[in-house]
Amino acid sequence: MILTIGYLIVESTRVEITLHNGRKVPGTLAGYDHASGFGLVRSLAPLNLRPLALGEATALAVSDQVLVATRLGPAQALGAYVVSRRAFAGGWEYVLDRAIFTAPPHPAFGGAALGNSDGNLVGIGSLLITDAASPGRPSPGNMFVPIDELKPILADLTKSGKRSGPESPCLGITAEAYRCRVFVGRVAEESPAAKAGIA
Repeated sequence: MILTIGYLIVESTRVEITLHNGRKVPGTLAGYDHASGFGLVRSLAPLNLRPLALGEATALAVSDQVLVATRLGPAQALGAYVVSRRAFAGGWEYVLDRAIFTAPPHPAFGGAALGNSDGNLVGIGSLLITDAASPGRPSPGNMFVPIDELKPILADLTKSGKRSGPESPCLGITAEAYRCRVFVGRVAEESPAAKAGIA
């Protein structure tokens, strides 16, 4: 299993895993969690790789040094600092109580591994944002989903591809708030919103 950020794979029709030596291995979408944004890919062939140990994101604090490791390989792994721990709400999917915000930004952030000083995995890269240090203040950086969000749902994701419990309602819209009003930016085809005539 490979942990990544879900938006990279959730609508994919084909999954291919490229290893550090250039070898390509077929994969399949194994799980997706709407609440955290995590996605799981299952390799259809042995990878023979040692996984990163899962760390504790709760211990991360502002000014802690971290390492951002991406699909681009060891030469493109960059050091960064935690600049904020705060709530994050994505208009399209997940809501996090204590997202991890880092700087400087890494351009290959999507699905990147965030490692702590012990070399353990503490987050998965999601976004490039303009106000990492403080809301509304220009400070470019990245937002990472804390690995602690994965631990309670990992067994469910590997077994059934989703978290257990009641289904979350889905309208099928992407909405934006502006001056105390909500605007519909996109309506998914054949969604409840589309069937209700929202355009």
